[in-house]
Amino acid sequence: MVARLRHAGMTVLLTFFLLPCVAEAAMHEWAPPSAAVPGSNPKPETTNPKRVSSLELEGGPSIFGGEVGIGLGIRGPLAKNFLVEVGGVLPHPVSGYASDSVGTMSSPFNDSYTARVQSFAETHLALLYPLVQTPRLMLDGGAGISIALVDDHTDHLTASRFAVPQTISTDHHKVLPAPLVLVGVRATLTERLSVRVEASYVHYANQDSVNAQSFELSVSGFLINPMLQIRL
Repeated sequence: MVARLRHAGMTVLLTFFLLPCVAEAAMHEWAPPSAAVPGSNPKPETTNPKRVSSLELEGGPSIFGGEVGIGLGIRGPLAKNFLVEVGGVLPHPVSGYASDSVGTMSSPFNDSYTARVQSFAETHLALLYPLVQTPRLMLDGGAGISIALVDDHTDHLTASRFAVPQTISTDHHKVLPAPLVLVGVRATLTERLSVRVEASYVHYANQDSVNAQSFELSVSGFLINPMLQIRL
């Protein structure tokens, strides 16, 4: 429980550490025109429809390695034609990401080790660029960095003819950085609501060891995020 709370705190912190920067960029993107200087000849004012912020919040399921978590994110303009996305996946238990096992024998003892990734969380920062855009649809792509927060769990079973078998469990908490490549498509529903499906490819190198025994627990694949987006 303590480990999961620690991972949750780290995920929230890493996911939203750039929130002020994104919000400031969004405010500048839609900043109102400056007041006319006294004595100048201001241009006639035109009536424009009310604009909403370009800052968007998003959330939905996050699918990776056959497991489903909860994904959250925030998007906003960074520069002309570019968007920045800060997002993440909340900590959740997993069972099928990666596993490895080793067996040793030293008479009269027979030792076996089984290691696996038992929990996963993720946060990322990505720069996006619109590739195709219509009034209702947008296809974008980009790249960035992803940081996975995982728990590696190892069970060490010792058996012999002269003693009751014993199992010793070990947990290691890892922070695994990896490059991120993503593509997404968004469909606009209303002025403030959109749906978006995003696919990201990541590879997290992960080697663990217990009692001089090494385990290959690297994780790679596509992170699929169907999201509901709300424009503020």
